[in-house]
Amino acid sequence: MRNTTLCFLLLVLAGLPVAAGEKILKNDSLAPMGKVIIQKGFIKGDIGAAVLSASPNEYPLKILEAQVFFKDTFGSASQRIFVLHVYPRGGSNPGTPQYSIGVALREGGLNYLDLRGQNLIMNGPFTIGFEVFDLNVPAEPNLCTDADGCQSGKNLIYDINTRRWYNGCLLGLRGDIIIRAKVNTNHGQSATLSTASTPRIGSVVVLNMAATRSAGLGYLAATSFTSTGIPIGTRTIPLGFDPLLMVSLFSPAPIFLNYSGTLDATGKGTALINLPNLQALVGVTLHSAFVTLDAGAPQGVKDISNGLALKVVP
Repeated sequence: MRNTTLCFLLLVLAGLPVAAGEKILKNDSLAPMGKVIIQKGFIKGDIGAAVLSASPNEYPLKILEAQVFFKDTFGSASQRIFVLHVYPRGGSNPGTPQYSIGVALREGGLNYLDLRGQNLIMNGPFTIGFEVFDLNVPAEPNLCTDADGCQSGKNLIYDINTRRWYNGCLLGLRGDIIIRAKVNTNHGQSATLSTASTPRIGSVVVLNMAATRSAGLGYLAATSFTSTGIPIGTRTIPLGFDPLLMVSLFSPAPIFLNYSGTLDATGKGTALINLPNLQALVGVTLHSAFVTLDAGAPQGVKDISNGLALKVVP
Protein backbone atom coordinates (compact mmCIF):
# COMPACT_ATOMS: atom_id res chain seq x y z
CA MET A 1 0.00 0.00 0.00
CA ARG A 2 3.04 2.34 0.01
CA ASN A 3 2.25 3.61 -3.51
CA THR A 4 -1.30 4.36 -2.40
CA THR A 5 0.09 6.32 0.54
CA LEU A 6 2.26 8.35 -1.79
CA CYS A 7 -0.69 9.14 -4.08
CA PHE A 8 -2.71 10.24 -1.08
CA LEU A 9 0.04 12.56 0.08
CA LEU A 10 0.42 14.05 -3.39
CA LEU A 11 -3.27 14.88 -3.33
CA VAL A 12 -2.74 16.70 -0.06
CA LEU A 13 0.25 18.62 -1.39
CA ALA A 14 -1.64 19.55 -4.55
CA GLY A 15 -4.01 21.75 -2.57
CA LEU A 16 -7.04 20.63 -4.56
CA PRO A 17 -9.48 23.51 -5.17
CA VAL A 18 -13.00 24.38 -3.97
CA ALA A 19 -14.01 25.56 -0.51
CA ALA A 20 -14.27 22.67 1.89
CA GLY A 21 -17.54 20.85 1.50
CA GLU A 22 -19.52 23.63 -0.21
CA LYS A 23 -20.48 23.74 -3.88
CA ILE A 24 -23.15 25.11 -6.21
CA LEU A 25 -25.41 22.63 -7.98
CA LYS A 26 -26.92 23.98 -11.19
CA ASN A 27 -28.02 23.01 -14.68
CA ASP A 28 -27.80 26.43 -16.32
CA SER A 29 -24.70 27.85 -18.00
CA LEU A 30 -25.44 31.49 -17.21
CA ALA A 31 -22.25 33.53 -16.93
CA PRO A 32 -21.99 37.03 -15.45
CA MET A 33 -23.58 39.43 -17.94
CA GLY A 34 -24.69 36.45 -20.03
CA LYS A 35 -27.90 36.28 -22.02
CA VAL A 36 -31.07 35.52 -20.05
CA ILE A 37 -34.35 34.38 -21.61
CA ILE A 38 -37.56 35.42 -19.86
CA GLN A 39 -40.06 32.55 -19.98
CA LYS A 40 -43.61 33.86 -20.30
CA GLY A 41 -46.82 31.98 -19.72
CA PHE A 42 -46.71 31.15 -16.01
CA ILE A 43 -49.99 31.67 -14.14
CA LYS A 44 -50.86 31.49 -10.47
CA GLY A 45 -50.28 27.96 -9.16
CA ASP A 46 -47.81 26.98 -11.88
CA ILE A 47 -44.38 25.82 -10.72
CA GLY A 48 -41.07 26.06 -12.52
CA ALA A 49 -38.50 23.63 -11.11
CA ALA A 50 -34.97 22.31 -11.56
CA VAL A 51 -33.82 18.76 -10.82
CA LEU A 52 -30.39 19.05 -9.19
CA SER A 53 -27.85 16.34 -8.52
CA ALA A 54 -24.39 15.87 -7.02
CA SER A 55 -21.78 13.15 -7.46
CA PRO A 56 -22.89 9.82 -5.92
CA ASN A 57 -20.14 9.96 -3.29
CA GLU A 58 -21.31 13.39 -2.06
CA TYR A 59 -24.56 12.19 -0.52
CA PRO A 60 -26.01 12.74 1.98
CA LEU A 61 -25.72 16.51 1.58
CA LYS A 62 -27.32 19.51 3.24
CA ILE A 63 -28.98 22.33 1.29
CA LEU A 64 -27.61 25.67 2.48
CA GLU A 65 -29.20 28.06 0.01
CA ALA A 66 -31.59 28.21 -2.94
CA GLN A 67 -30.87 30.60 -5.80
CA VAL A 68 -33.21 31.72 -8.57
CA PHE A 69 -33.06 34.29 -11.37
CA PHE A 70 -36.21 36.40 -11.69
CA LYS A 71 -36.89 39.11 -14.24
CA ASP A 72 -40.21 40.85 -14.73
CA THR A 73 -41.38 41.21 -18.33
CA PHE A 74 -41.94 44.94 -18.03
CA GLY A 75 -39.53 45.70 -15.20
CA SER A 76 -42.52 47.14 -13.37
CA ALA A 77 -42.27 45.32 -10.04
CA SER A 78 -39.38 45.49 -7.59
CA GLN A 79 -40.58 42.34 -5.80
CA ARG A 80 -42.92 39.45 -6.58
CA ILE A 81 -44.22 36.72 -4.28
CA PHE A 82 -43.49 33.06 -5.05
CA VAL A 83 -43.61 29.90 -2.95
CA LEU A 84 -40.31 28.05 -2.71
CA HIS A 85 -40.70 24.25 -2.65
CA VAL A 86 -37.93 21.73 -1.90
CA TYR A 87 -38.66 18.17 -2.99
CA PRO A 88 -36.55 15.24 -1.70
CA ARG A 89 -36.29 13.48 -5.05
CA GLY A 90 -35.71 14.13 -8.74
CA GLY A 91 -37.27 12.39 -11.71
CA SER A 92 -40.33 13.34 -13.70
CA ASN A 93 -42.55 13.74 -10.62
CA PRO A 94 -40.84 15.03 -7.46
CA GLY A 95 -43.88 14.28 -5.28
CA THR A 96 -44.70 16.12 -2.05
CA PRO A 97 -42.49 19.02 -0.94
CA GLN A 98 -40.27 18.41 2.05
CA TYR A 99 -40.24 22.14 2.76
CA SER A 100 -42.21 25.15 1.47
CA ILE A 101 -42.11 28.86 2.26
CA GLY A 102 -43.33 32.09 0.68
CA VAL A 103 -40.55 34.32 -0.63
CA ALA A 104 -40.33 37.78 -2.18
CA LEU A 105 -38.13 37.74 -5.28
CA ARG A 106 -36.43 40.88 -6.49
CA GLU A 107 -36.53 41.61 -10.19
CA GLY A 108 -33.47 41.69 -12.41
CA GLY A 109 -31.02 39.07 -11.13
CA LEU A 110 -30.23 36.14 -8.85
CA ASN A 111 -32.06 35.91 -5.53
CA TYR A 112 -30.30 34.12 -2.67
CA LEU A 113 -32.52 32.36 -0.13
CA ASP A 114 -30.92 31.08 3.08
CA LEU A 115 -32.01 27.53 4.03
CA ARG A 116 -29.28 26.66 6.52
CA GLY A 117 -31.65 26.47 9.47
CA GLN A 118 -34.12 24.08 7.80
CA ASN A 119 -32.01 20.90 8.06
CA LEU A 120 -32.77 19.85 4.49
CA ILE A 121 -30.76 16.65 4.05
CA MET A 122 -30.81 14.97 0.63
CA ASN A 123 -29.74 11.41 -0.10
CA GLY A 124 -29.91 11.68 -3.88
CA PRO A 125 -31.05 14.00 -6.69
CA PHE A 126 -33.63 16.52 -5.51
CA THR A 127 -35.85 19.24 -6.96
CA ILE A 128 -36.25 22.93 -6.16
CA GLY A 129 -39.32 24.69 -7.54
CA PHE A 130 -40.91 28.14 -7.43
CA GLU A 131 -44.69 28.43 -7.49
CA VAL A 132 -46.36 31.58 -8.81
CA PHE A 133 -48.38 33.31 -6.10
CA ASP A 134 -48.48 37.03 -6.87
CA LEU A 135 -50.26 38.10 -10.07
CA ASN A 136 -49.71 41.85 -10.35
CA VAL A 137 -51.27 42.89 -13.66
CA PRO A 138 -50.06 43.77 -16.25
CA ALA A 139 -46.60 42.31 -15.48
CA GLU A 140 -46.38 38.54 -15.82
CA PRO A 141 -44.53 36.60 -13.11
CA ASN A 142 -41.62 35.09 -15.02
CA LEU A 143 -38.78 32.73 -14.27
CA CYS A 144 -35.74 32.77 -16.54
CA THR A 145 -33.49 30.34 -18.40
CA ASP A 146 -30.09 30.40 -20.02
CA ALA A 147 -29.84 30.63 -23.80
CA ASP A 148 -28.10 27.46 -24.92
CA GLY A 149 -30.85 24.86 -24.96
CA CYS A 150 -33.02 22.88 -22.56
CA GLN A 151 -31.68 19.67 -20.99
CA SER A 152 -34.35 16.98 -20.84
CA GLY A 153 -34.99 15.64 -17.36
CA LYS A 154 -33.46 18.68 -15.68
CA ASN A 155 -36.38 21.13 -16.04
CA LEU A 156 -39.91 20.55 -14.79
CA ILE A 157 -43.12 22.57 -15.01
CA TYR A 158 -46.19 21.90 -12.89
CA ASP A 159 -49.35 22.99 -14.72
CA ILE A 160 -52.07 24.05 -12.30
CA ASN A 161 -54.83 23.47 -14.89
CA THR A 162 -54.05 19.78 -15.41
CA ARG A 163 -52.38 19.35 -11.98
CA ARG A 164 -49.54 17.42 -13.59
CA TRP A 165 -45.77 17.71 -13.91
CA TYR A 166 -44.30 18.04 -17.41
CA ASN A 167 -40.85 17.95 -18.96
CA GLY A 168 -40.20 21.66 -19.39
CA CYS A 169 -38.34 21.12 -22.66
CA LEU A 170 -41.49 19.67 -24.23
CA LEU A 171 -43.45 22.75 -23.19
CA GLY A 172 -41.17 25.13 -25.02
CA LEU A 173 -38.42 26.08 -22.59
CA ARG A 174 -35.52 27.44 -24.64
CA GLY A 175 -32.91 26.84 -21.96
CA ASP A 176 -32.34 25.50 -18.45
CA ILE A 177 -34.30 27.21 -15.68
CA ILE A 178 -31.89 29.29 -13.58
CA ILE A 179 -32.54 27.63 -10.23
CA ARG A 180 -29.52 26.59 -8.20
CA ALA A 181 -28.62 25.24 -4.77
CA LYS A 182 -25.60 25.79 -2.56
CA VAL A 183 -24.97 22.57 -0.64
CA ASN A 184 -22.63 21.13 1.97
CA THR A 185 -21.33 17.78 0.76
CA ASN A 186 -19.56 17.11 4.08
CA HIS A 187 -22.78 16.96 6.07
CA GLY A 188 -23.16 13.20 6.22
CA GLN A 189 -20.42 10.72 6.91
CA SER A 190 -20.67 7.45 5.01
CA ALA A 191 -17.72 6.04 6.97
CA THR A 192 -17.27 6.03 10.74
CA LEU A 193 -14.25 5.73 13.01
CA SER A 194 -14.80 4.88 16.66
CA THR A 195 -13.10 3.36 19.68
CA ALA A 196 -13.97 1.83 23.03
CA SER A 197 -10.38 2.21 24.26
CA THR A 198 -9.11 4.71 26.79
CA PRO A 199 -6.02 6.44 25.33
CA ARG A 200 -3.61 5.84 28.23
CA ILE A 201 0.15 6.08 27.86
CA GLY A 202 1.67 2.63 27.46
CA SER A 203 -1.60 1.13 26.15
CA VAL A 204 -3.02 0.07 22.80
CA VAL A 205 -5.89 2.07 21.31
CA VAL A 206 -8.12 0.03 19.01
CA LEU A 207 -9.67 2.05 16.18
CA ASN A 208 -12.81 0.55 14.65
CA MET A 209 -13.45 1.41 11.00
CA ALA A 210 -16.84 0.94 9.34
CA ALA A 211 -17.85 1.87 5.78
CA THR A 212 -20.61 -0.40 4.51
CA ARG A 213 -20.61 0.79 0.92
CA SER A 214 -16.81 0.38 0.75
CA ALA A 215 -16.86 -3.31 1.69
CA GLY A 216 -13.83 -5.07 0.21
CA LEU A 217 -12.07 -1.84 -0.76
CA GLY A 218 -8.67 -0.66 0.36
CA TYR A 219 -8.39 1.89 3.14
CA LEU A 220 -5.82 4.34 4.41
CA ALA A 221 -5.80 5.75 7.95
CA ALA A 222 -3.81 8.66 9.33
CA THR A 223 -3.32 10.57 12.58
CA SER A 224 -2.36 14.19 13.15
CA PHE A 225 -1.98 16.70 16.00
CA THR A 226 -4.57 19.04 14.46
CA SER A 227 -7.89 18.86 12.64
CA THR A 228 -7.80 22.00 10.51
CA GLY A 229 -9.05 20.04 7.49
CA ILE A 230 -7.42 18.91 4.25
CA PRO A 231 -9.50 19.79 1.14
CA ILE A 232 -9.84 17.03 -1.40
CA GLY A 233 -12.02 18.16 -4.28
CA THR A 234 -15.31 19.35 -2.77
CA ARG A 235 -14.76 17.29 0.38
CA THR A 236 -12.56 17.60 3.46
CA ILE A 237 -10.47 15.07 5.34
CA PRO A 238 -10.81 16.06 9.04
CA LEU A 239 -7.07 16.04 9.78
CA GLY A 240 -4.25 18.58 9.82
CA PHE A 241 -1.22 18.63 7.55
CA ASP A 242 1.50 18.37 10.21
CA PRO A 243 4.58 16.22 11.08
CA LEU A 244 2.55 13.53 12.84
CA LEU A 245 0.44 13.04 9.73
CA MET A 246 3.65 12.43 7.75
CA VAL A 247 4.85 9.86 10.29
CA SER A 248 1.54 7.98 10.31
CA LEU A 249 1.55 7.85 6.50
CA PHE A 250 5.19 7.04 5.75
CA SER A 251 6.61 5.39 8.89
CA PRO A 252 3.60 4.00 10.77
CA ALA A 253 5.27 1.11 12.65
CA PRO A 254 5.67 0.52 15.54
CA ILE A 255 3.19 3.15 16.77
CA PHE A 256 0.54 3.08 14.04
CA LEU A 257 -0.41 -0.45 12.98
CA ASN A 258 -2.81 -1.64 10.25
CA TYR A 259 -3.02 1.92 8.94
CA SER A 260 -3.47 0.56 5.43
CA GLY A 261 -5.20 -2.56 4.23
CA THR A 262 -8.54 -3.84 2.99
CA LEU A 263 -11.93 -3.67 4.68
CA ASP A 264 -13.71 -6.98 5.13
CA ALA A 265 -16.87 -8.14 3.36
CA THR A 266 -19.04 -6.11 5.77
CA GLY A 267 -16.98 -2.93 5.35
CA LYS A 268 -15.21 -3.18 8.70
CA GLY A 269 -11.58 -3.03 9.75
CA THR A 270 -9.33 -2.38 12.74
CA ALA A 271 -6.28 -0.17 13.19
CA LEU A 272 -4.11 0.21 16.28
CA ILE A 273 -2.20 2.99 18.02
CA ASN A 274 0.56 1.76 20.34
CA LEU A 275 0.90 4.70 22.70
CA PRO A 276 4.46 4.95 24.11
CA ASN A 277 4.77 5.07 27.88
CA LEU A 278 5.89 8.70 27.84
CA GLN A 279 4.63 11.20 30.40
CA ALA A 280 5.11 13.98 27.87
CA LEU A 281 2.19 12.58 25.87
CA VAL A 282 -0.32 13.19 28.66
CA GLY A 283 -2.74 15.92 27.60
CA VAL A 284 -1.89 15.65 23.90
CA THR A 285 -4.89 15.24 21.57
CA LEU A 286 -4.53 12.90 18.61
CA HIS A 287 -6.88 13.26 15.63
CA SER A 288 -7.48 10.19 13.45
CA ALA A 289 -9.52 9.45 10.33
CA PHE A 290 -9.51 7.09 7.37
CA VAL A 291 -10.48 7.08 3.71
CA THR A 292 -11.49 4.25 1.42
CA LEU A 293 -9.90 3.94 -1.99
CA ASP A 294 -11.63 3.48 -5.32
CA ALA A 295 -10.02 4.39 -8.65
CA GLY A 296 -13.44 5.27 -10.06
CA ALA A 297 -14.31 7.77 -7.31
CA PRO A 298 -13.41 11.49 -7.41
CA GLN A 299 -9.71 11.90 -6.55
CA GLY A 300 -9.62 8.11 -6.03
CA VAL A 301 -11.32 8.44 -2.62
CA LYS A 302 -14.77 6.93 -2.14
CA ASP A 303 -15.56 7.51 1.55
CA ILE A 304 -14.09 9.83 4.18
CA SER A 305 -14.67 9.05 7.84
CA ASN A 306 -15.44 11.37 10.69
CA GLY A 307 -12.51 12.70 12.69
CA LEU A 308 -11.88 10.95 16.01
CA ALA A 309 -10.18 13.08 18.68
CA LEU A 310 -8.46 11.26 21.56
CA LYS A 311 -6.84 13.09 24.49
CA VAL A 312 -4.05 11.03 26.02
CA VAL A 313 -4.38 10.39 29.77
CA PRO A 314 -1.91 8.98 32.39
